[in-house]
Formats: sequence, C-alpha cells, structure tokens
Amino acid sequence: MTESSDKNKDLLARLEELSSKHLVLQQDVIRQRAEINELKEAIGKQAELAGTDLSPAEPETAIPAKPAVEEIKKASAEKVAASDAVPEKHKRKLNLEEFIGGNLINKVGILVLIIGVGIGVKYAIDHDWISPAMRIVLGYLVGLGLLGFGFRLKQKYENFSAVLMSGSMAIFYFISYAAHAYYELIPIWMSFALMAGITITTVYLALNYNAQVIAHIGLIGAYTIPFLFLETNERPEIFFPFMAIINGGILILSLLKQWKSLFYSSFLITWLIFVSWFILNYNPAEHFTLSIVILSTFFTTFYIIFLVNRLIKNDKLNFDDVLILLVNSFILFGFGLGILNGHQTGKELLGTYTLINAVIHAGAYALLTYRQRPDRLLRFLFLGLSILFVTIAIPIELKKNWLTLAWLVEGLVLFGYGRVQKVKFVERLSYAVVLITTWSMLITWLSSVNFITGDSTVPQPFQNFDFLTACLVILLFGFVFWLHKNPAYRTHFDPKDDLLKFFNVMLPIILISFIYVIFRIEIADCFNRWYTQTKIDLSSLSDIPYRYRYGDHDIESFKSLGLMIYTMALATGLSFLNIRKIKNRDLGIINLIINGLILLVVVSAGIHVLGLLRESYIDQTLSEYYSRGSFHIIVRYVYVAFIGLILWASIKYARQGFLKSNLKVLVDVILYITLLVVASTELIQWLDFGRTAESYKLELSILWGLYAVMLIALGIWKKKKHLRIMAIVLFSGTLLKVFVYDIAHLNTISKTIVLIILGILMLITSYLYIKYRTVLFGTEEKNKDLNQ
Repeated sequence: MTESSDKNKDLLARLEELSSKHLVLQQDVIRQRAEINELKEAIGKQAELAGTDLSPAEPETAIPAKPAVEEIKKASAEKVAASDAVPEKHKRKLNLEEFIGGNLINKVGILVLIIGVGIGVKYAIDHDWISPAMRIVLGYLVGLGLLGFGFRLKQKYENFSAVLMSGSMAIFYFISYAAHAYYELIPIWMSFALMAGITITTVYLALNYNAQVIAHIGLIGAYTIPFLFLETNERPEIFFPFMAIINGGILILSLLKQWKSLFYSSFLITWLIFVSWFILNYNPAEHFTLSIVILSTFFTTFYIIFLVNRLIKNDKLNFDDVLILLVNSFILFGFGLGILNGHQTGKELLGTYTLINAVIHAGAYALLTYRQRPDRLLRFLFLGLSILFVTIAIPIELKKNWLTLAWLVEGLVLFGYGRVQKVKFVERLSYAVVLITTWSMLITWLSSVNFITGDSTVPQPFQNFDFLTACLVILLFGFVFWLHKNPAYRTHFDPKDDLLKFFNVMLPIILISFIYVIFRIEIADCFNRWYTQTKIDLSSLSDIPYRYRYGDHDIESFKSLGLMIYTMALATGLSFLNIRKIKNRDLGIINLIINGLILLVVVSAGIHVLGLLRESYIDQTLSEYYSRGSFHIIVRYVYVAFIGLILWASIKYARQGFLKSNLKVLVDVILYITLLVVASTELIQWLDFGRTAESYKLELSILWGLYAVMLIALGIWKKKKHLRIMAIVLFSGTLLKVFVYDIAHLNTISKTIVLIILGILMLITSYLYIKYRTVLFGTEEKNKDLNQ
C-alpha cells in the first residue's frame, strides 16, 4: 500500500509539473499569434496603399494588387527569415553583452557602492572628520537615496530597481549595526529593533519584486560586509545576534519561496564566518555561552529551512540536500563538542550533548514518518544520523566493558528490529554496530592481557568482570546468529546479496573467535597467578640464568603449552561438530586451514618448548627453589596426544563428501611430516636421558632412513604415489645430511655404521620397487628396462 501511494503521489507531482509547463507554452503561443496578427495588419495596410496607387482611374475594373501584396509579404518574410538566420554565435554575444551591461554591472556596482560607504565611514571614524551622529545620519541618507531611486525606477526598470533596493537595505543594516557597535549612540535593543524592522522590509521587498537579488545583497551582504571589516573579532556578542536576525529573514523567505541559491549562499557564508571566528578568536572564558547559543541558533535555522523545504517539495533527495544536512549536523556536533570539552562543567556533559543530537534527528525522522513522506531515503538518513550519534555517545559516557555491552545491545536491537520488521536499512546499520562492538571487544582484551611480570594485580581467573562481560557478549552474539539463521526471518533478503553473504561468513567467525579468545585469556591468567604466587627474586645471584632471575621461567613454558593444547582442543571440537552436525562446506574449508596453521605452530614452537622443559628436568635447574618433577616430561605426551587428535580430525574431514574437495594428499603429507618430527624429537629425548647427545647425528640419520623405507612400503601397499615421492625426498635429504654434515663430526666406526645401514635401506627400497613394479607401473613389457 505504501509503495502504490508513493507512486500515485509521484505521478500527481509530475502531472502538476507538466500542466504548469503546458500553461507556459500556451501563453507563449498566444503571444506569438498576437505578434503575427499585428504583422498581418501592417502588411494589409501597406497593400491597400499600393492598390490605390496602381489603379486610381479604374476602381471597379482594376485587377487586385495581389502581386504587390505578395511582394510585400515576401519581403517581410525575408526580413523575418533574415532575423531568424542570425548566427547562433552572434546571438550568444548579444545575450552576453546584454547580461553584463543590464544585469551584472548593476549588481557589482551596488556592491562596490556598499563597500565604498563602509570604507568611507571607517575612514571618517579614523580621522574624526565628522561627528559620530553625523556619520550615521549620512549613512542613512545614502540608503534613503538608493531607496528613493529604486522606487522611482520600479515601473520602467524593475530589475535595476531591485538592485538599488537591495543596496539600500544592506546599507541600513550596516549603519544600524554601527550606531550601537561603534558609537553606542543607540541602545542595543533599539539597534536590534531597527535591524528586525529592516529584515521585515527586506523580506517584503524580495517578495514584492519576486527577486532573489534583494535577498542576496540586502540580507547576505548585510553581514558579509562587517565580517570583511573584522567585526567578529571585536564585538562578537553583537555581530552574531545581528547575523541571526538576518538569517531569520532568510528563513521566512525560504518558507515562502524556494530560492535554493539564497539558502546555499547564506548557509556557506554563515558557517564560514562562524568557523573562522572560532578557530582564530574563540576564548572559552569569554565566549562559552555566546558560542553555544549562536551555534545552536544557526543550526536550528538551517535545519528548519531544510526540513520545511523537504516537507513542501515532493521531488527526490539529491546530493546537495544530503551534503547540506550532513555538514550542518556535523558542524553542530563537532564544534559543540569542542566548546564543551574546553569548559570545566561542559566536560561532564559530552555524552548528554551527543544524545541531544541523536534526539533531534530522531524527532525529524518521527515527523517525516508521521507525515508519511514518500522519500524513504530521507527518513532513513535522519534515522541513520540518530543511530550514529547514539553510537558515538556510548564511548563518551561509558568505559571498557560497559561500552562494549552498550554497543552490543544497540546492535542487537537494530538487528532484531531490522530483521523482524524487514527493514533492510536498519539491519545493515546493525552490521556496522556489530563490527564496532567486535573492535571494542578486541581493544578491551588487548588492554587486559597480562603478560608474566610478577604483577600481583592479575585478576582471579573465571571470576572477574571481564569474563562475565565476555560471556554476555557470547550469549548476545549467539542470539543474533540464531535469528540470522532462522529461515522465518530471511524471506525479504535476496540470497545473492553480497552484504548478506559477507555477514553469513563474518558472524560465525566473530562468534567462534570470541569463544576462543575469552577462555584463552582466563587460561593465561591461571598461569600468571601461578607465576606470581611462586615468584622468588634471584637477581642478586650472578650465576643465575637471566630468564630465572625474577621467577620460574618454566611456568612460562607450561603456559605456552597449555594455550597450544587449548587451541588444539577447540579446533578439534569444532571439526567434529561440523563433521557430525553442521556439515557446512565453507566452515569445513576454513576449519581445515586453521588446523593446518595450528599444526605448523605446535609442531615447530611447541616441540622447542618441550625441549626446554626436558633440559630443566634433566639438569634440575634451580631445583632448590622451584619444583622440577616428572610433569616436565609427562606434559610432552599430553601435548602429543592433542596433536594426534587434531590430526585425526583433519583426516576425518578429508573423507567427508560435503567438502566436495580432494584433500587426502595434502592431509597425508601433513600427517607423515608431523609423525616424523614427533618421532625424531622422541628419539632425541631418550638419547638425552641416556646422555648420548654426541650420537644425535648417527641415530637421526638411521631413523630417517627407516622412516623413508616405511613410507615406500606404505606407498606401495596403499598405492599412494605421494608417499613414495616423500620417501625419495627424505632419502635424498638424509644422504645430503650424512655426507655434508655428519661425516665431518662422526668417528670412523659411526661413519661405517650409518653408511652401511643407509645402503642396506636403499637396496631394500630398490628391491621393493622392482618386486612390485607391475603393481605400480603396469605390465612387464612396459618395464623391461628396469632390469637393464
């Protein structure tokens, strides 16, 4: 119903516009016909005279003088055609000349005259030529002279008369302003009363003449000229109210006449004057109240003009309108915030002031909705501004967790309203608020991260306000996610909508990330408190390793392992949840990528940390101060078990049909590389226990050779070419290690052992290839060359 009524209103508006254009064209046709009839009458009279001259003696039998008439008509037509055939370029020259001579020069002249009067008055003041009263009287006389000439010339030269009228009004404004501001010849109330009367007169003249020039020069020029003389610097308490009165006249004209150029000019000049004064001359101690009042007055004037014009007009919102509204709104907010922030009491009202801005735009939205304006974009623009200022007010008034909660509740309300009421604009605004909430939460987390410093202020894990806030955030995000996925509330959206697709991906990512980070912070705090409670300052002992001087560094190692175990557990849980319940391809691909990145970190960094704990246990580093028990070793097997879990989950993923991707080869490569690293570090650990560190090179080379043979056998059995290629690469790397690195550091017996074993392993590998060549490569005929 709303859309059909909107279309009807648009059609009626267009019909009225066409009717008015038709009326103008009809009047033009009537005028052209009248001119043609006058031309015909003139031609007829000339024809009658020509007929009388041609046959005076035979009036009855004379042949009508058609040739003469035709000749005159032809000549007249030729003249008309000749006049019409004037080149277009020449016409433009004539029009430009007429515009400059009859239009532009008089306006420039009146401006020059006004400036001249101002300069003359200023010069007379500086040199005390005449008394102050006489200066004011002479100024009024000049204005009256222009006014009299304007009235006298109105009948014949209306446009020129309008220019003179506008000049007289501008001079009256300036002189009335100077009478109080310069000399105090009249009290301020009388000065403002005179200016109010002049404003009313100017408005009347502009309406009577139907001429914008009177408003432009008379009103805008009236406060531009004092500004040029730097009057804002000396008497802003008089100058700005003077401007406000003139803008009131512009407001009245804007309500009665939709003169855009007048509105744009006054808007631009008013704000330029205010902004330049504020930047150059504003003093909080002197101008606080004045600046707040004037800023609000100017904003209200232009806001009312904009709003009323939009209520009157039925055309669509254009870029100029949007720009005016936004500039007006942000000048009020920005400079108002700056004024309040520079005042002792005003600092406490920043949030309230921002909410007042939001209420103003919400009121405009309510008014347009109540009046059922067809322009939805305009209503949504006001609504968007209101929501924006509410969003800005939240961080001004609230801090840290309360800020995040307030933003999240706002986003939830907007999303719920937009989704349930099927208002796309509001829902899309909620997306922005959700992203702002995410950013706020991240900043809060970063500011609350506690590194191991021995600080006694580490919060109690899982029993602090940050954790409670984070849990509420998860619950609210979970509700948003449920509402977003509910098919009953998705009917108004196009499935191909790019923004909807983006939100489909971002919302679960944000939710999962929040769950991960929340518990990660609390787990880290558990280790931080452990570190704080066992801290012993050993900095006075010179032989203590640096990392142990202020506390037990092994706790940092346990912390790193604990966080990595937690990360693997969460990724594994998400994997099995998607495999068994959700079965979402996009989530599966992302989950597999995350699993791969986690494995890269835990296998590289985690194995190094395990090595540090092993060394601390074997050497019993600072065991007289700190515990060095068996858990330093047991934690390794807990850690490896979680590596096995995430590998198992990844293997299960690779076998799922809903992924629609062949990832088995990639998963195999990751699996067998991980197993090789774990096996190698396990060998190193047991060699460390046996105090045979010098044999690392020998045993590792043999282990890698055995592992390569195992991969060859497995690749032949399972017919997996990639495993066989991995084995060949591993053999190559092992041989390179032996000949480049090991031989230089091994004794003769060790060299002999490693080379013999590797040689035997390679022969076994070759035997397996030859034995199963038919299985691997095809028929005997195709592989005869293998025996040659």
